[in-house]
Amino acid sequence: MTEPQPDSPAETTGESAPPGEAADEQSHTPTAAAQHSSAPTPAGEKAPDVPKPYDFRAGNELSRDSLLQLRIRCQRLCKVLGPVASAYLDTAADTEMEMLEATSFEQCLQNLPDSAAVAFIEVAGHLSEIAWEVDGNLVGGIVGRMLGGPALHLDRPPTALEAALLGRFIEEMVDVWAATWEGLAQREPTVREVVVDLAQLQTMVRDEEVAWLAIRTRVGDEEGTMNVYLPLSTIQRLLEAEESSVQATAAPSPLVLTDPVGQVKVPVSLVVHQSTISLREAMRLRPGDVIPLRKPLDAPLTVAVRGRAKFLAQAGVRQGYLAARLLAPSDDFAP
Repeated sequence: MTEPQPDSPAETTGESAPPGEAADEQSHTPTAAAQHSSAPTPAGEKAPDVPKPYDFRAGNELSRDSLLQLRIRCQRLCKVLGPVASAYLDTAADTEMEMLEATSFEQCLQNLPDSAAVAFIEVAGHLSEIAWEVDGNLVGGIVGRMLGGPALHLDRPPTALEAALLGRFIEEMVDVWAATWEGLAQREPTVREVVVDLAQLQTMVRDEEVAWLAIRTRVGDEEGTMNVYLPLSTIQRLLEAEESSVQATAAPSPLVLTDPVGQVKVPVSLVVHQSTISLREAMRLRPGDVIPLRKPLDAPLTVAVRGRAKFLAQAGVRQGYLAARLLAPSDDFAP
C-alpha cells in the first residue's frame, strides 16, 4: 500500500500532524517574504538586492587599531588648526572635530552648495587623492582675511582668484597636518587643484569608500564646516608606512598625543628691507650691481612668521653667528 503524500494537491489524509511538528517545519523553512521583503515579486524577475552599508565601526576595511590611530591623527589636526589658522589669517579662529565616519565619495559630493569649494590633494606613491571641502561661509571668511579685509559674503561660486587663495590656505593647513603625522609627511601632500564648478565635480566622482572628517570651524565672525575625505586605501598605506618607521626607531613620546601644537614647525625669516623696482631694472640686474635700500643702519629689522610680520628686531652676533634680538611686536612701530 502506498502512503499518501502530504503535499500532493490531489490527495489528502484525514490525519493531522503531531502537535508542534508543523510549527517546527514552518519556523525552519525560509520563505521568499522572509528572505527579501513582504512585497510580491513578479514571476521570472529577481528581487533587487538591498545594498549593505559599510560599517566603519566594525573595521571591515581598517583594523580596530587603525581606526584608533586615524581618530588620534584627526584629533591632532583639529587641535592644531585653530591656532595656526588664527596666526595665518590674523584673526580669531577655532576648530573642533565634529564627526568621523565612513561613507562613499559619491555621497560626499551630493547636494553641495554653489559657494562650496573642494581641494584635491595629491599624495606620493600613486595613492588616491584626499579631498578637502570648505563651505561658502568659510570660503568668504578665509579669502576676505587673506586679502586684508573683512569676510566676503558669497552666494555664488568662488572666482579663480578666490579659489587660488583658498588653495594657498589649505596648502598651509595640510603642511601643518603633515608636521604631526609622519606617515602623511612622507607622502609629501600637495594641493593639486581647487574645484568650484559643481558640474566638474560630478565628473570627478570616484567609486570608493572614504573616512569623512567634519571640522566645525569659526574664522572671525564666520562659522561653517570643513570636510576632509580620506580614501580608506590611502589611510591604510599612510598608517602602514608610519608603523614601519616607528618600529625602526624609538617609541614616540606620549606628549605627542597631548601637545600636537608643539610639534608644528613654522618658517621664520628676518627681513632687512622691502622695496620695489621696475621690471626693466630687474631684467638688467647683474652680479656686482648695488641695490640701495635707503634704510638706516640702526633701524630695526622685521621678523616674519609664515610670511607675516610679527616682531621688530635688532641684528647682532652671537657665538660667531648672525643673530637677532626681538624688540617688540611689529604693530607697535611705524613702518
